[in-house]
Amino acid sequence: MVNHRTFEFRNEEFKEHHVINLYNHDQILISICPARGAKLLTLIYPAYSDKSVLWEADEYDLTANLMAKNDTLFPFPNRLADGKYFWDDREYQFPINEVDNNNAIHGLIQEEEFEVVDYHISGDHATVILEHCSEGYIYYPFRFRLRVQFVYYFEGKLKVNFKVRNEGATSMPVGIGWHPYFNVGFQDGCLVELPETTELLCGKRYLPSGEKVGVRATTYEIDDVFANRTFRHDQAGFLCRLVNGDKEIVINGSEAFRYLQLFVPPDSGSVALEPMTCGINAFQTGDGLIELQPGLTFEESFELLFARRI
Repeated sequence: MVNHRTFEFRNEEFKEHHVINLYNHDQILISICPARGAKLLTLIYPAYSDKSVLWEADEYDLTANLMAKNDTLFPFPNRLADGKYFWDDREYQFPINEVDNNNAIHGLIQEEEFEVVDYHISGDHATVILEHCSEGYIYYPFRFRLRVQFVYYFEGKLKVNFKVRNEGATSMPVGIGWHPYFNVGFQDGCLVELPETTELLCGKRYLPSGEKVGVRATTYEIDDVFANRTFRHDQAGFLCRLVNGDKEIVINGSEAFRYLQLFVPPDSGSVALEPMTCGINAFQTGDGLIELQPGLTFEESFELLFARRI
């Protein structure tokens, strides 16, 4: 039985940044940095583990942010070849931030400040709502309002909801993703279970080669060596299950969250399982890309379920 009276939000400082922390007694359960793209710094479910479920973001991640730890990815997840795309017969150029491969990567809002709209505790959960409004950029000249909502359920679930509204007078391309790294350690064996899906193969520069391979429901054993694979599910709902010893994490997505990136950075003790609403290079290929009309809203979500296996 959860005693809700022991939970509270606190506005605090972390490495000179304002953060919102949810506490139970003196233990931080979830920490969010609004000024760095609504980055989630830590996430703890005591019944699952006494350590952070996520690879925690530190001071370096709040400045250089090379790994995009636990970041919201907008207006595209993953990569954009050469940073270029055409929209309404005009060419635009994103900054190249994956220099070795000449790609733009992870969108544009990791260093943008979000306003804290609301945070509250109610019933079996705690909610934080953050919002970023933009007049557009030279390389993405669209007015938009992006809202990110984290709902921390005390009994072992995190729901993340995204809502983007086109505030401009023309249509705009939209893709959304999230980049969580899960601490696994790899000591007890680590498995990723997938439903029936399609693997989208990549070639040089980690861009789609155009080749696709149908995959039956399967289980992959992963370890602490480099891996980078992309999947597109035919059905919405179950995205994957991560099994690590006696622990498991299930990721379920709403209708548009049918894409999954599996990424293992070597020697990190973590695996990234990234829910996405579109494929790699979607601004060029159109794979899963949303064309959001003026005045309309695109809203999607996913949830993480944490449990011990019996």
